[in-house]
Amino acid sequence: MEIIKHILIFIVTSIIELIYSVFTFIKLEFSYTILCVILQYVFLFSTIILILGMFQFFTDVIRTKILENLYHKSIRNKNLKIIRLVTELYYLSDKFLYFISPRVLHTSYLDRDNSFDKTKPFSPIHWYNSLKSFISTMFQISFVNILIWFIILFFYQPTLIQDITGILNWNNFSNIIKHLDYKAINAITGCLTLLISTLTLLLFRTTLLKSKAKKKLYDERYEQVIKSQLKISTSLSKCLYKSKQNINTLERQLDFIANQFCKELTHSESYIFSNGKLQYNPRIKYYRPLNTIELFTCYNPLKKEVKEILDSLIEINNNSIYNIYFKLNKHSKYEIEQLGINPLNTSLNLDAFLLSQEFLSNTFTNMLNHYEYLNTRFIKIKDLRSGFLSEEQFMKEYIYFSKSTEDIISMEENYLQEAVIDFRNSLINKLEESIYYYVITQQYVNNSYKKSRLSLSDLFFGK
Repeated sequence: MEIIKHILIFIVTSIIELIYSVFTFIKLEFSYTILCVILQYVFLFSTIILILGMFQFFTDVIRTKILENLYHKSIRNKNLKIIRLVTELYYLSDKFLYFISPRVLHTSYLDRDNSFDKTKPFSPIHWYNSLKSFISTMFQISFVNILIWFIILFFYQPTLIQDITGILNWNNFSNIIKHLDYKAINAITGCLTLLISTLTLLLFRTTLLKSKAKKKLYDERYEQVIKSQLKISTSLSKCLYKSKQNINTLERQLDFIANQFCKELTHSESYIFSNGKLQYNPRIKYYRPLNTIELFTCYNPLKKEVKEILDSLIEINNNSIYNIYFKLNKHSKYEIEQLGINPLNTSLNLDAFLLSQEFLSNTFTNMLNHYEYLNTRFIKIKDLRSGFLSEEQFMKEYIYFSKSTEDIISMEENYLQEAVIDFRNSLINKLEESIYYYVITQQYVNNSYKKSRLSLSDLFFGK
């Protein structure tokens, strides 16, 4: 702890010395005070952004390189109870790191493959708008701005802290209150109120009407977002119910599906995958072709719910009310980013995240296509054993192998075992990932319903 303390003190001291040296250099080199202040602000702003960016990079490394790897190692080959416990702990830890990360460095939602978007750095209007935005940022009320202006003022007025302490001294404050003329203050306040009201009616009538119209329009847009939010939450609740059943079913059927995958690859019932090993039983001669749709009939589809969610997000984007959506879900930024429930996205992967019937069926089919060469080889092995294919014809494909037929078959069986294990491991990975996304979706739905629920503040300020 002492070493860390000394390191932190050294870093802070070095930063303070650097700021003071640069401020002094700017003050000596430039005679105009306004220019000096602007340059000092730019330097201090850049320094703070750099420090926050380094902190963001540090938290991202912890999240992606340490925490995520530790999480995956902790849930490997564990039962559902342990996986859920570790997953929820990981979710809370990762979300905490996400929220303490400053996120000053971020990627744009614009299409990175769009050639027109890539021309933005060459746009004079873009740089002009960026300059205006930066100038307005200098005078916005924020923690960073208050800190920057306080440091600049403290540089030009070193006794600033003492002056503020003197003003906030209780004795001085109480003396000011004692000598106040409350009657005069009341009279002045009344006159100012009357004057402001008159000026408002005479000069700002149009502004008031415009503000009223804007408020009405904003209320309507906010109402649209809440309705869309409720639709999204309702569809996600259905997804959660179905996903929970799919997770439970897949956990029980892992070996069964892996065994069916093995049979489909070999076009035979003779090969059985059991206890992580491939077994061959020559007494089983029959084979019934597998129907992939039939294999996953006991799983729930999510296609309808995902389409409803995507339609609601597209509606939010088309009505240009995504800013209100993000404002309404400011406490669910982490969940939105992980699930991709973003109006600026054009597609969703919720069916994969929450283990839908369609996703499992596609995974099964894609893995079969990936190992299609094994399928072809084991059909030949089956024909060889049945007598439909001679040994010479069978060995034509293996002319470069100096092995016997039995050795070739044994080699292919090893490849088959590796393929089935690979498929089973991929199912386990999908199962583990689905539990993580189930937890995140559940939290998003809970937060969404809390925001949509009528509260006391809504009753008091609703009119």
